[in-house]
Formats: sequence, C-alpha cells, structure tokens
Amino acid sequence: MRLVGKLTNARDAERFSQYLEAQGIRTRIERDDGEVLVWVLDEDQVARAREAFQDFCASPTAERFRVAGVRLPARERTERPAIRRRRPPTRALQDHVAGGAAMLTRLLVIHVAAFIAQNAAPGFFEEQLQLVGRRVLHEGEFWRLFTYGFLHDTRTLAHIGWNMFGLWMFGRGVAPILGARRFLAFYLGGIAAAGVVQMCWDMDTPVMGASGGVTAVVMLCATLYPTEKVLLFFVIPLDMWLFACLFVLADAWGLIKGSSRPIAYAAHLGGAAFGLAYWFLFLRRRAP
Repeated sequence: MRLVGKLTNARDAERFSQYLEAQGIRTRIERDDGEVLVWVLDEDQVARAREAFQDFCASPTAERFRVAGVRLPARERTERPAIRRRRPPTRALQDHVAGGAAMLTRLLVIHVAAFIAQNAAPGFFEEQLQLVGRRVLHEGEFWRLFTYGFLHDTRTLAHIGWNMFGLWMFGRGVAPILGARRFLAFYLGGIAAAGVVQMCWDMDTPVMGASGGVTAVVMLCATLYPTEKVLLFFVIPLDMWLFACLFVLADAWGLIKGSSRPIAYAAHLGGAAFGLAYWFLFLRRRAP
C-alpha cells in the first residue's frame, strides 16, 4: 500500500477516491490530524494515481473529476472501507522513506571512496577484490561476487561516472520504496546475480564495476514506474518501460555480436533479470 497524497477536505478525498476506483485503481482513505490520506493498494498503479492526484490538486472541479462524483453502486460501497479513524503509521512511513534515501547516499559515497582508494594503491584492490570466475569457484573466494561491484576502471572517470549517475537517477525511485535494509540487500543481490551470470559466460576475464547492480535498479524502477518519462540521450522522451527494454536489448545485442570494448554484457543482463525477478516475487502481488 502506497501513499498517493493528502487532502484537507474529506468530500474531495472521497470524490478523488471514487475517480481512481472508476479507473480500476483500488484505494483506501484515512483521516490523520485534520487531513485525509489517499492510499493506493496496488504498487503497479501508484504512478497513474500520483499523476491523477497532481491533476486533481491543480483543478479539482475539472469535468473528469465531476463525473467521478457519482456514487458507487451499493455493492462496491460496502466492499470499500470507509474513512477510518485509526491513525496510520505516518512516522514509520517517513522513517522508511528517509532510510532508503540515506542508504542510496551511503552507497554512492562508498563507491567514490573505493575509487579514490584504487587510485591511491594502483592494482592492489583489483588483485584482491575484482571478479575472476575461476578464483571464485576453484579457490573459494566468494567475496569477489560482491566486492567487484565497488571497483571501477581508474584510467577514466566515465566508468564510475555513468554508473553513479545511473544509480543516483534510478535509485531515487527505488530506495524510498524498499527502505534502507531491503535496498541494500537488493543492490548487493543484483551485483551478485550479475557476477554469477558473467561467470557462466566467461570464467577467465577479470570483471569490475557496479553496472550489474545499477541495471537491476533500472529494471526495478521501470516495473514500479512504467509510464514515467526518461530522456534518452538527454533529448528523446521515452516511457520508463520502453527505456529499460531498449537497455536490455542493447546488452543482448552486444553479448551476441561481440564488441572490442571491455563491457560485461552478460553481467548487465544478469542484473536486469534479478531486478525483474525481484519485482515479480516480492512487489507485484504485495498485499497492503
């Protein structure tokens, strides 16, 4: 269950809730210190509901919302909960959101700190922490499945720069939903899943970089906000779901065709698969 917005008038909240119900979006409304909170029960409808809420706040008397003022049939009225007097856990919700955002910031700082350490001791951290499939399987160095994601190519700023930009841009939509611990577990899981897929594809080539975990974040963000707009090449507006699909197709094409550039396409696809699987298993059918 996700909070869409707050209204001061209970009748407006009821009318907006009825509008969302007419659009096939299940809702719940609750009172909280003189305000009325509008909640959406299904994660995949949050983006639509928030867009409608912004339109409603801008023009609550618009014709589309007047139509929604018609009372629901008796059966639907009885099934939908009335305005509840119980105080919702707003403080806990705020802490949850703030914790996720703080964890995203910590991860960005850790990545940058690791990059500085790599430059201070060239070659040392790469030798100990980058992913090499045979060393993981034959020598039991399983920590490499996680640590390689915090290393980057020190010969250029583009590698860490693009990865951190992607983590920051798309992580802002994911971290507040998952909260601090779940976002950290998800991100590390994406890195590990990407590493396993890369090992299945190539056991010998050393790999490092956060792109597998970042791709997992991109994919999960696309499932949560499929209609949000993203500027491809900072120019072309695309729906988030379409952007993610193009991202995956580009990696699949690079993996099949091959490239002279040292890009771990298999790791990207592994991270994307992990993000999609996480949404399907834990978020798609999450009950309120």
